[in-house]
Amino acid sequence: MHVTANATNRRESERLAFSVKGLAQAYSVSPSLIRLEIARHRLRVSRIGRRLVIPVEAVNEWLRLPA
Repeated sequence: MHVTANATNRRESERLAFSVKGLAQAYSVSPSLIRLEIARHRLRVSRIGRRLVIPVEAVNEWLRLPA
């Protein structure tokens, strides 16, 4: 199966959540910064089993917070 650039872009725009590692990679920051923001309650997360999942809405809220 061949995946086109349009299919990849469509999947990214339909993303519902990030992992800690995925969010760090997407915004060029370290996973430890993401975990620190979670610990400071500046970034909302959900747990699925042991995995931390960050909803896209929470990322958008976090990006609007003052530095």
